[in-house]
Amino acid sequence: MGGVNNIRKNFTINSPLKIPIDKIDEKKGAIAFTVKESNLFDEEIERLRILKIFKNQTVFILERDKEFNLKFIQSNPHYNTKIAKINIKNISSLSKLYISFTWSDKENNMIYVGDYKSELRSSESYEAPNIKFRVGKDGAIYQIGDEGVQVGAYKVKIGGKTVLEPSAIELFDFQLDRIVVLIENCKKGDFLFESILSQLVIVMIATAFETYVRTRFIELEKEGKVVNIEDLYKRFIPKRYREQFKGEI
Repeated sequence: MGGVNNIRKNFTINSPLKIPIDKIDEKKGAIAFTVKESNLFDEEIERLRILKIFKNQTVFILERDKEFNLKFIQSNPHYNTKIAKINIKNISSLSKLYISFTWSDKENNMIYVGDYKSELRSSESYEAPNIKFRVGKDGAIYQIGDEGVQVGAYKVKIGGKTVLEPSAIELFDFQLDRIVVLIENCKKGDFLFESILSQLVIVMIATAFETYVRTRFIELEKEGKVVNIEDLYKRFIPKRYREQFKGEI
């Protein structure tokens, strides 16, 4: 697991393409533009960020790395980060470079580059579970983890105030990862140890679920979603217990 050195405050919101954030659909969309007389192919610039915006908790990034891979990144706490990349070094001679990228919650994301008048090159996204981009309470975008670097639980404080912490599902998944580590390193054949471990795992799962529900309810309120507590009680608590403990629920 990585430590605090693998949490980087990357940038505040910036949209040089003048894209209206309120018009962006987090689930599905496309952006296209043409580049002319830019520093996109300047070899002295190791990494160039063309686009870096967020809508709610979904982060969209378009950047060119030092290997001249053009990468479209989409990240959200509720799914693995998607990265679509394509190398553009051998097309630097084009006077105009057409760039387009698409995203979808049901399909892989895509990136397209090339001459607008000819056939475009394209690349499909892949999942990068170790790389996460999260939006802090201070309006900044933080990168959690990197290629080959996995970060579990994290918390960022500035001036004594917490500006970033794991989402409900991240807390739950991290607890499950800890359980898997315990099981994989279990000393097989030792009945007493296995029985103790089984009890510990049950407690950890119950704690993980309790933490998830408590945290998720707070998230739902912040997302503007109304939680129907009465309906929740009816679904999970038998009627005889609802009547018996009516004053405590």
